[in-house]
Amino acid sequence: MSTATARTAVMAVVTALVATLLLGLPSARADSCVLRPGASCAGAELDWSVDYHRNLTGANLREASLRGADLTGANLTGADLRGADLRDAHLASVTLHRARLSGARLAGANLTRADLSRANLRRAVVANARLTDVDLDKADLRRAKIAHSDLTGATLTNATMDRVNAQNARLYGVDMSGARARNANLENANLWGATLDNADLRGKNQPPPPWPFSTATPKLTTNLENANLWGASLSGTDLRRANLENANLYGVLAESPADFSRSLMYSVNLSSTLLNGSAFTGAFMHAVTLELAAVSGADFTGADLGSAVLIGTFMSGANLSGAIVTNAVWLHVHCPDGQLQSTPCVVS
Repeated sequence: MSTATARTAVMAVVTALVATLLLGLPSARADSCVLRPGASCAGAELDWSVDYHRNLTGANLREASLRGADLTGANLTGADLRGADLRDAHLASVTLHRARLSGARLAGANLTRADLSRANLRRAVVANARLTDVDLDKADLRRAKIAHSDLTGATLTNATMDRVNAQNARLYGVDMSGARARNANLENANLWGATLDNADLRGKNQPPPPWPFSTATPKLTTNLENANLWGASLSGTDLRRANLENANLYGVLAESPADFSRSLMYSVNLSSTLLNGSAFTGAFMHAVTLELAAVSGADFTGADLGSAVLIGTFMSGANLSGAIVTNAVWLHVHCPDGQLQSTPCVVS
């Protein structure tokens, strides 16, 4: 090989290496992927190399590798990020309005104050992520995984969350008004002070009572077992056939009736609640606590209130037809007939 040829070969290698170091891309893709509005970067490998890009509207980053990328404050409106790897990415205050993120991996990402309104996050993995004050209005989160994530103060109004996995998620003060979360898994989730007005959390199947009351195998339903809904607003919320076993509903408010029909409410704390006119028909409410609860006009037809604790409970006008009250504790209860008594109210 001549000296000139060798020099040319060395320069080509150096040029390719510089392109790789500066752009964070394989040399073969250095010319094809330029981060800008409408960029065509599907499948690009940009791990840890992206610092900041103001405008990436409509960019095609489908299945791109963006792990650890810093896109703080970037505008990704309408971008295609389906199947993209955004684990541990810095996405605070990013705009992802109407972005396509189905199947994307966002575990460990920081999405604080991000705009994900109307975004498609179906089957996305957003576990252990930071989503405080995020806007998910009308977003599609069907079958998404947000387990162990922090969504404190998030807006989820009118979001679609069927079969979302939000186990152990922090949902303090979230607004889920009008959201649809049928058969969602919210086991151990913290919904302290959340707004769930007119939300649809119906389960597909009525959950069976726990052992030893039943040995039936549970089927698909909304799961709120051990969830904390302290002080939540449930006006018009549909919780039919939901599993609320051991949930904390202390201080829950429903200015318009909520529906708990055929739900599993074993050992639920309903103290200091305002649930006048709400429906509990056929619900399994064994060992619930209704201390100082207001359930006037509520429908307990066929409900199992065995071993329940009713102290200072307001039940004026409630319907107890066919209800089971075996071993229930009654103390200063305002019964459906208006009588104040410390013996069981008349059950027809």
